[in-house]
Amino acid sequence: MSFNNISKLLTPDFLEIQRVSFVKFLESGIINEIKRRNPITSSAKEYQIFFYPEAYQLEAPEFSPKDALLYGKSYASRLFLPVQLTNQVTGEIKFQWVLLGTLPLLTKRGHFILNGCPRVVINQLIRSPGVYYQKRLDSQKRDIFYADFICERGAWLRIEMDTSQRIWARMKRTPKIPVLILLQSMGMSLQTIFSSTSQRTILAKSLLPYEQKGKTKTLPKLVKAQNPLLLVRRHPVSQDTALKVLSALIQARTKKEILVNSEMGKKFLMKKFRNPRSYDLGFIGRLRLNKRFGLSIATSYRQLTAEDIFHSVNLLISVSQGVASLDDIDHLENRRVRSIGELLQIQLGLALLRLEKMIRDRSSFLLENNVSSVAKDIRSFISTKALNGAMREFFGSSPLSQFLDQTNPLAELTHKRRLTSLGPSGVSRETAGMAVRGIHPSHYGRICPIETPEGQNAGLVNSLTVYSRVDQNGFIQSPFYLLNNGQIQKEANLTFLSAKDEMSKTIIPGDIHFNSLGFIENDSLPSRKNQEFVRQQRGNIDLIATSPLQMISVATSLIPFLEHDDANRALMGSNMQRQAVPTLYAERPRVGTGLESKIVTDIGHIVQTRWSGYVSYVDSQKIIIQSFVKHSETFLPTQSIRFLETVSTSKKYSSSLKTDSIEKVFLKSKPGELKTKLEEYEFKTVEYLLENYSGSNQSTFFVQKPIVSEGDWVEAGDILADGSASEKGELALGHNLLVAYIPWEGFNFEDAILISERLVTQDLYTSLHIEKYEMEIRETKFGLEKITNKLPDVRKKDLKNLDAQGIVKPGTWVQEGDILVGKVTPIRKKPLSPHERLLYDIVGKINPTVRDSSLRVPRGTQARVLDIQIIYSDEKTKLGEEFVGKVPLKVQILLAQRRRIQVGDKMAGRHGNKGIISRILPIQDMPYLPDGTPLDIVLNPLGVPSRMNVGQVYECLLSLAGRYLGENYRVVPFDELFGPHISRSLTYSKLYESSLKNKQHWLFNPNCPGKTKIFDGRTGECFDQPVTVGEAYVLKLVHLVDDKIHARSTGPYSLVTQQPLRGRSKHGGQRLGEMEVWALEGFGAAYILQELLTVKSDDVKGRHKIMYSILTGKNMTMGTPECFKVLVKELQSLCLDVGVYSIDTFGKRELRDFIDL
Repeated sequence: MSFNNISKLLTPDFLEIQRVSFVKFLESGIINEIKRRNPITSSAKEYQIFFYPEAYQLEAPEFSPKDALLYGKSYASRLFLPVQLTNQVTGEIKFQWVLLGTLPLLTKRGHFILNGCPRVVINQLIRSPGVYYQKRLDSQKRDIFYADFICERGAWLRIEMDTSQRIWARMKRTPKIPVLILLQSMGMSLQTIFSSTSQRTILAKSLLPYEQKGKTKTLPKLVKAQNPLLLVRRHPVSQDTALKVLSALIQARTKKEILVNSEMGKKFLMKKFRNPRSYDLGFIGRLRLNKRFGLSIATSYRQLTAEDIFHSVNLLISVSQGVASLDDIDHLENRRVRSIGELLQIQLGLALLRLEKMIRDRSSFLLENNVSSVAKDIRSFISTKALNGAMREFFGSSPLSQFLDQTNPLAELTHKRRLTSLGPSGVSRETAGMAVRGIHPSHYGRICPIETPEGQNAGLVNSLTVYSRVDQNGFIQSPFYLLNNGQIQKEANLTFLSAKDEMSKTIIPGDIHFNSLGFIENDSLPSRKNQEFVRQQRGNIDLIATSPLQMISVATSLIPFLEHDDANRALMGSNMQRQAVPTLYAERPRVGTGLESKIVTDIGHIVQTRWSGYVSYVDSQKIIIQSFVKHSETFLPTQSIRFLETVSTSKKYSSSLKTDSIEKVFLKSKPGELKTKLEEYEFKTVEYLLENYSGSNQSTFFVQKPIVSEGDWVEAGDILADGSASEKGELALGHNLLVAYIPWEGFNFEDAILISERLVTQDLYTSLHIEKYEMEIRETKFGLEKITNKLPDVRKKDLKNLDAQGIVKPGTWVQEGDILVGKVTPIRKKPLSPHERLLYDIVGKINPTVRDSSLRVPRGTQARVLDIQIIYSDEKTKLGEEFVGKVPLKVQILLAQRRRIQVGDKMAGRHGNKGIISRILPIQDMPYLPDGTPLDIVLNPLGVPSRMNVGQVYECLLSLAGRYLGENYRVVPFDELFGPHISRSLTYSKLYESSLKNKQHWLFNPNCPGKTKIFDGRTGECFDQPVTVGEAYVLKLVHLVDDKIHARSTGPYSLVTQQPLRGRSKHGGQRLGEMEVWALEGFGAAYILQELLTVKSDDVKGRHKIMYSILTGKNMTMGTPECFKVLVKELQSLCLDVGVYSIDTFGKRELRDFIDL
């Protein structure tokens, strides 16, 4: 049994978590949530509305996912529900189908499309409902033990034991309550309490004292002379008395006059713990409480009971005595995942709550005015606003609904597999400590310890591991193989364990060596049990991890030789792969890990055949295949065509192709067994449409390129077309480049990168960026805007690209300032004075009634018009009524911009080695190998030892061997199970093999393996020392210099501070901080410093005068900056007498006003 066989069998569908959760929501979530609200009664109790959720229907979406993206619409279905209206007075019953609202649908690729924008709902990792035992220190550093009841909906309850061993119940905005009073109020008698526990002595300390002496503050604010009931000298015995004490307690903090009433106590308990609408433990919460306390309460009852609190008190006493242990809140047994289905169910519940209120308000209004209208039409008071509003809020403003990262396929996949601890019911990044952010032992095989953002979200946003899955209760599971007397039970089903199930098992890692029969050879093995690491005998081990990849995420598993990299650099490598821009010509890595094909397959960027067949037509728009399919299977509707007639006309067709393939695929199900029911199959023409140059959320391009030819035979599942970031069905984010680690004239100092001109001229790193620009006409107070090519005060040559409607023609090359859509906006006619009117008549100019408001190409852009979408006026459009005929109302223009690699762009490898291009050298000046091959890229060798990412060295050497041998390698991370130092052995053996086969002895130098002599391209001289040379897989990142370079002379200023704005998008300035001021002071550049702090900053008067001074040649005068005036005002607000004085020629001092400065 080899590891490769295991990994191929195990790899799950990476988007399963999104799809399964949404399907569960459609199958049961909608039904359960609506059932919970049944029935709804009108405010007057005359009418009752009953929903039948099992019969709900979803209408087919109006737009397909592709059309929704194109036209800026949502991919959603309308939700219809049968409703029964019962008149409780007359007994009349009426049924009707009602539209509840619009429900966004999940696309096949695992995201939503709303208003033309792909969005993704990320999975939330929250504390699971249940009870948790913890301790804290009081002000005197003494231990306070407490138990927290956490629910899905409702108020938290804390049972706390103070230093005197008295036990209290605490809630938000409520005084603390003796736990015995709470238990008695909930129906448990004192006799039952004390007879059911062995901790009577400690519980007795929570009884109300017989006397209130001196400074005893057992029940603060209760013993008051003006309230006779509370002067009772003994603990209440009956439930009624306990409820009265409870009502007095809850009023003690808020009211001066306490009304003692048992009904008030009952209402308090009902509102807090017993009302299903205000308090819900959830299915998981009830299940966990039952397991923990050994209760048999039905899981359908999800409110808090007296038994729950009583058992929690008993366990709290045991915890305080050290008999029971505290809970680890960061353990994954105490945390669960809320996926898209559950989050949508919560929003549906919120919508139904609003709908209930709207129904009651509407029914009362209708009944007061016209009772018959309600009986005629139920839809008159059931509005779609509730559901539509709740969905709009969630997808538009929830932190869990995010703009989908579509930089490349890996970024998209990782975004959909992300886990976050932030968001509603989660932690906040400001208060989250190191314990929440840290790596927990229970994360093994479930949450990746490497892939997490840098910065304030570190440890709070994580990724699922490669093989993990989420069970129906939301707990993350990881797969293991069973072991029986040291033999791996490969044939048995995989065992998926949650963090809690794993605690009692003895587990060994997946990189243990075993023989061909699956027997582990070593007797004593490192194992893990209850989060402790011990050596165990082979026969005592229960499980073995399935793979070394089990503990890392998808992005991290793409890094070859990961085990040789420092974790911090592996983190950067994982994150930077998601920032790689797809290039025009994709190239897969020569050294990979084997998961590259799985990623592009699961994300849906490539086109695969659904059935085997013959390729009859291929172009850039579609591929047509004659397939042999079952009658029952659904496929794209096309015309029928005889298979043999089609293929016999092709030059590539042969009888052997027909006989071998058809017999192999269709006639044999098992060796030696022929199928006889060929009538179940028929030949059909199936058409596969390809995506042709569309933009993404991050403006990168997406295209599908055919890789099959007419006449090819394809099997089911074969790849027909590659995506923009794949080659031959494998993820391809960068290019394999010849690299040398050597300093070069200081141009690769501090991680800078020196590259060859070949990367520019051969367009290796040329990327396509597609931006969408929109223009729509609006109604102004002077009339409607108009799209036209007749623009005021515009030269004819500026209109050359526009058609008769005033819209640019497709395929046009446009530059900064060119008009894309001509538009005029009506303005108020300017009143002319007599001399102006005369001047206008002489010149022949007309008083303008419109101004030019055209859409122009933004600053710094040169691009080609890729596509144009025009929405015309019709009867349905509100604005369309104003126009006669077909008039464009809205125009969308796609501009495609080619960006070649240049100085300032950011590049990176897969091992966290990143840098900025500092210089592009001509090919002939680059250092070259002994066989004359010039290098593509030169890196600084000092970037390796201090960063401890040695994996890049292994990668570049093995890839160099593969380049000369014509081989590609798929090296699994953590490959030590194949032998000690296996990475080094593999690399050296391949280098040696390549040197022998190519007769290039410089490829392997026994004295310094992996190093060779290289030559300076400018002088032809050999460098002094042997240099590490190899082939690295290098990515171009989305941080492009074109998006960052910026300059400003003058521009907008902040209204408050009068200082220049910041940021490229606002045409802002560069901030001058205190360190920059120190630098100028050090050089003695006094006048430059004065300019920077006055006229170039917030000296309002000075910046107006400076232009006049320059034009007239006079000396520039500097004024007073606004910040100085603010400083003086702040000092004056501290009651300091600060003023500005001027001294005249006589030495007399005179106070000046700040306004004059």
